[in-house]
Amino acid sequence: APASRPNIVILMADDWNWPQSQDVADPNLRTPTFDRIAAEGVRFRNAFVNSPSCTPSRAALLTGMHPWQLQTGVHLWGALDAEFGTYTDRLEEAGYLVVKPFILRSDGSAKGDWDVGITIDAMEYSAEADVVVLASGDGDFALLVEKIKHDSGVSVEVYGVTQLTANALIHEATKFIPIEGKFLLPRK
Repeated sequence: APASRPNIVILMADDWNWPQSQDVADPNLRTPTFDRIAAEGVRFRNAFVNSPSCTPSRAALLTGMHPWQLQTGVHLWGALDAEFGTYTDRLEEAGYLVVKPFILRSDGSAKGDWDVGITIDAMEYSAEADVVVLASGDGDFALLVEKIKHDSGVSVEVYGVTQLTANALIHEATKFIPIEGKFLLPRK
């Protein structure tokens, strides 16, 4: 019988430095779901993004091209043109089921959901915590905060830049702590 094809799962975390995983080096962080997946799979320990921003890094990973070649596909609010094939397109053509998680917003736009692993860990382990701390401005996390408070009965503190944090997240948090002053880079 022919060998079965491997499952392919690529996890790419934005704004996450290399030592910020229990699997790698930091004993203060608990990322059990991420660590289990890493232990059971192949880890690229010497892989680097080729751009300092999330959108061009993801676009380069998806296409195998340099960000400067991808036109508007590298802008934070841009879209990757269909002319740039992706490795997920090639996998679908080869018969793989490709799951592309996204959140459909009420205005009809969609957002890639890159926060699934964090959400799973937060829901699974929040009952063991006295407080859950979230550093984000993403309004999509308001549902997570509501669920953690309801299911686990723990408070959720959200740290974020007020002007860049969704009102739904600010209002859902047990406590919102603004990031301001010396913690922000000055505007030039």
